[in-house]
Amino acid sequence: MSECSRPMTSLLVLLTSAIAACGASGKIDPDDGGANDSAVDAATDALTLADTGQADTSPVCEAGTQPGGDGGCAPIVQSARRPFLVGRSLRSAVVTERRDWSRKVAPVTGSVDVKTAEALAQSWLQDGLEEHASVAAFARFTMHLLSVGAPPDLVGRSQRASLDEIEHARSCFALAERLGKRPRGPSSLRIDDAVGPVSLAEIAALTAEEGCVGETLGAVLAAEQLARASDPETVKVLRRIAADEARHAELAWRFAKWAVVNGGEDVKQAIGQAAERAIQATLDIEIRAYDGIDLDAWHAHGRLTCSEARALMADAVREIVCPCLAAVMERDAPQTTRLGLATAEA
Repeated sequence: MSECSRPMTSLLVLLTSAIAACGASGKIDPDDGGANDSAVDAATDALTLADTGQADTSPVCEAGTQPGGDGGCAPIVQSARRPFLVGRSLRSAVVTERRDWSRKVAPVTGSVDVKTAEALAQSWLQDGLEEHASVAAFARFTMHLLSVGAPPDLVGRSQRASLDEIEHARSCFALAERLGKRPRGPSSLRIDDAVGPVSLAEIAALTAEEGCVGETLGAVLAAEQLARASDPETVKVLRRIAADEARHAELAWRFAKWAVVNGGEDVKQAIGQAAERAIQATLDIEIRAYDGIDLDAWHAHGRLTCSEARALMADAVREIVCPCLAAVMERDAPQTTRLGLATAEA
């Protein structure tokens, strides 16, 4: 078990309780003893996945990278949260000079060398762009929930999550500004083709990628960043983000179970295939060097190295994501249940 075993176990309890509230049952073992490198296979076995040979899984950027703030591709370092996916493209704004997406925070205490400070600023800028994109992802999720007759509890949780992501983005841009000494924020965000007619299975698949995998791993990542951080402002920001991301992950799993109960085998297959794609993309993280970076300051300001993040994600896939996926898939939809009539009770 990793040094994050306790937060992982707590999150597993939260998520499986949410799944149970929507009809799952059975025993979940948070530590199956599997190896990190077999995480995708473990998920595949648990879900009894259908053949995915026809799925288009080619990303816009190469494996281990994502669209960066300059319009090109950048290494994935801290990216594990609810992304804004359009097809197989990961959408986000780019960085621009503006102050309104930031807020006032206390200045940095202690010394951080110039190279490390700039790297920290760039990292928090990327987080800000991703949190900004998450606002769009949740706005779309709310419309998707309404389109399939989801219960009001899920719709309300999605609306609140959008507001959480606005505050996350502002906090990330604020931390970047205090380290980089420049007020920066997001440009406009492309939303073309982001919303169209979709089935329950398609919505469930998107939720599996963005929420069940993305935000579950985001909650684990934020908890570990918080555990290592010592800068007071960073600790404040990460404390909120970690708590909010855990609730957002809970929402995703609640919806996934509701969708399975209402949609049956088609939804199960869609969730399984989408989760496998998301897990593989996460574990394909590029391991980069940190030459010239003060790693003590890097950790103090809430950052992990690529190798640390990758190991953490692999543990979380095995200890949280795979057991939750197994719980979601455990029961077939009752024959008497019709779409729109089931409820997801707290």
